[in-house]
Amino acid sequence: MPHLRKKPPYDVIRDFTPITMIGRYTFLVVVNASVPAQTLDDLFNHARAYPGKLNYASGNTSSIVMTAMLQSMAGVKMTHIPYKSEPPAVVDLISNQVQVMLSSYATVAVHLREGRLRPLAIALNQRSALLPNVPTIIEAGLPKFTLTPWAGLFGPAKLPQAVVARLNSEFTTQLKRPEIRAQLDQQAFAAEGSTPEWLADWTRQQLDTWGRTMREAGIQPE
Repeated sequence: MPHLRKKPPYDVIRDFTPITMIGRYTFLVVVNASVPAQTLDDLFNHARAYPGKLNYASGNTSSIVMTAMLQSMAGVKMTHIPYKSEPPAVVDLISNQVQVMLSSYATVAVHLREGRLRPLAIALNQRSALLPNVPTIIEAGLPKFTLTPWAGLFGPAKLPQAVVARLNSEFTTQLKRPEIRAQLDQQAFAAEGSTPEWLADWTRQQLDTWGRTMREAGIQPE
């Protein structure tokens, strides 16, 4: 938000109290089954051969920024088709109205299993146990690609430390429960608790990383 709006409605650091990291979402590059690409490099070569002819969908801010970064790093140009959320974007991806999407795993899982969509690469630092044969974007040839969407638990500004400590303890305890982790694993969500201090530092690092990436990709605040 601070890098998308010239006048953001809140200050990410000042207006919230970090409680704990929750984990990281699994995003992956998927294509319509008709696209003649079996690897990420195949996709880039196809996009170079037909500049602007491939349409890529986005259903959230993370997808917009990560796809822009992919294009910038690979030196390719695809046509952006924005959607308000992932489900309608996936509908058009399946029907070949758009050909490429960087989507969360949970949204496309059933379509991957049924062969309507093809995964090319995963936006994590390591492969997912649910998709062991799908390389990471780094493995696929973009070693500087470091963006991973994540979730943290925050409270309002100036939340009492006793409340922060209690919430942190309860949430990190629940994240360690086998049945909770099993549920999250099925959605390819990598659970990861933390201290409030770690989350505060991580948030500052992420603000810098995403901001720098958006500037390099030419995304301007509105």
